[in-house]
Amino acid sequence: MDQFTYPKYDSYKDSGIEWVGLIPDSWDILPIRAIFHERKERNIGPKTDFILSVTKDRGVIPYDEKGNIGNKKSENIDNYKVVHPGDLVINKMNAIIGSLGLSAHYGALSQVYIVLYPRDISRNDYRYLGYLFKIKPFQTSLIKIGKGIMELRESIEFDEFKKLSLPLPALHEQRRIANFLDQKIAEIDEAIAKKQRLIELLKEQKAILINQAVTKGLNPDAPMRDSGVEWIGDIPSHWL
Repeated sequence: MDQFTYPKYDSYKDSGIEWVGLIPDSWDILPIRAIFHERKERNIGPKTDFILSVTKDRGVIPYDEKGNIGNKKSENIDNYKVVHPGDLVINKMNAIIGSLGLSAHYGALSQVYIVLYPRDISRNDYRYLGYLFKIKPFQTSLIKIGKGIMELRESIEFDEFKKLSLPLPALHEQRRIANFLDQKIAEIDEAIAKKQRLIELLKEQKAILINQAVTKGLNPDAPMRDSGVEWIGDIPSHWL
């Protein structure tokens, strides 16, 4: 069976969610408020000085790894929100472009983020829930609840966000889906890394080829002499 071929279910039903469409008949549809609690724990003390950030490409990462982009870290981190491993973190200002993800860290981040955790871990696999929020059509649908003057900087309102519904299979099926995606995404990431290494080697080969042609010529048997230029080295002896 091809890696992207899935077994079909016996019957389907309309999810009632525009970006989802049909779902297996046994799956539930629940609003976000029924699936998640909002974590409102403040970093008073502070409880941790390990500050986090969220990017659309890498998800939740240590703040020091994000580089010189986005908002600067506040001097007062007591008002930050505490994040636990497995929490789902959403940037209210950039959720539409995918700035959200599961946290693998215990840390804190600013008030611009929504922090959620499953109400019932015996009913939900946090990895499956994380994948749900990574679906591009879901992210695009958030435009409807955004408020602001710039499309990509619209702030989503949590009171509206928690009313949105999600498809939810049984726990064992969530785990199967999450395990499948973990494996396939790891394989794809490995393939991408190999391609990137190949690209870098080809770029290096191109640079060497250009350098060789413009400083040594096309005749490998031509007699050579010192150019007197450090970065060039020897050149064909008949060159000026």
